[in-house]
Amino acid sequence: MDRYVPVNPYRFTYRDALRTSNVDTSLPKNFERPLTCFFWHQNGRCNKRDEDCAYAHWNTGHFAGAPINIPGLVSTGAVAGKNARNLSAAATSLEQSIAAADLQVREERLRTWEHDLKQWEQRLKEKEEDLNKAAKTRSADRLSERRSARRDRAFRKTGDCTSLNSRLFHDGS
Repeated sequence: MDRYVPVNPYRFTYRDALRTSNVDTSLPKNFERPLTCFFWHQNGRCNKRDEDCAYAHWNTGHFAGAPINIPGLVSTGAVAGKNARNLSAAATSLEQSIAAADLQVREERLRTWEHDLKQWEQRLKEKEEDLNKAAKTRSADRLSERRSARRDRAFRKTGDCTSLNSRLFHDGS
C-alpha cells in the first residue's frame, strides 16, 4: 500500500528558486530575505498585481515600511526605502538652507530695527537735553523777573526811582 507523503515545504526554499531562475534580485520581493508588501500585510491586499508589485505578497517575516510623503517636495509622490532616505535627506538640507536664509533675513531685520532704535533714542536724548536747557533758561528768566519785580517794589516803597522801570515811567513826567 502506498502512503501519501506530503512534500516538505522547507526542503526546497525560496532562495534555491532564486538561484536557479532568472529573477531580478534588485526587487525587494526577490531579496535573499524578501520583504512583504506593506499594503498586503496591513490591508490583506495590494492594488498592484503580484507581478507588478516590487514586494512579496506573502508573509516572509520581514515587512516593508509604509511609503512616506516628503514634506516640501511637491513633485514627489509617496516613496519608500533608499529613495525615501535620499529624498528626506535632500528635503532636510533644503529645509535647513531655507531656515538659514530665513534666519539671515531675520538677523538683518533685527540689525535694522536696532539701528533705528538707537537713532530714535539719540533723537529723544537730544530733545530731552534741549527741553532741560529751555527749562533751565526759563527758570532763570523767571527768577530774574521775580528779583527785578521785588527790587522794583522795594524801590517804590522807599521812593527810590533808580530802577529801570521806575526811571522810564518817571522820566517822562
